[in-house]
Amino acid sequence: VLREHCLFEGKFIDVIIHSRINSTISIRKATTEDAELTFRWASDPSVRKYSFNQSVILWENHQRWFSEKLQDPSCEYLILHNNQRAVGSIRFDVEGDGTAMISFLIDPACHGRGYGVRILEQGMEYMRLNREDVQVVYGYVIRENLPSIKVFEKLGFTSAEEDIYKI
Repeated sequence: VLREHCLFEGKFIDVIIHSRINSTISIRKATTEDAELTFRWASDPSVRKYSFNQSVILWENHQRWFSEKLQDPSCEYLILHNNQRAVGSIRFDVEGDGTAMISFLIDPACHGRGYGVRILEQGMEYMRLNREDVQVVYGYVIRENLPSIKVFEKLGFTSAEEDIYKI
């Protein structure tokens, strides 16, 4: 509401603006240009807090690891976008027995906006369309990471063992 914003018949009146913000969610394969972005996300203390390995990530190690993941045919590394902004990454490490392990993270500046569900939905759809060799996906979640647990459960994953969610 813009108070006394519009002159109408000689006096200023309030104006109410109605709008709908359209967002376009998309997913794409990660590229070498994403190394710095993913390093920044993964290095954030709010992300490290829920990582199984909470030690500090060194840039040189991340570069090497990231490059290896992009070249690995058993790894599908994807970036989620909302409009033109990258908001998260998801990785599927495909194992030889028809399974794939999920690892995902959301840009800390975008936490709490529902991107966890979106990235997992989009990633699963990508795998369904592009990796017929994968029938089961699973992810490890630290018990205290309630947002990630809620994401997995909302999409029908069940706790197969302590800290493991499968669909």
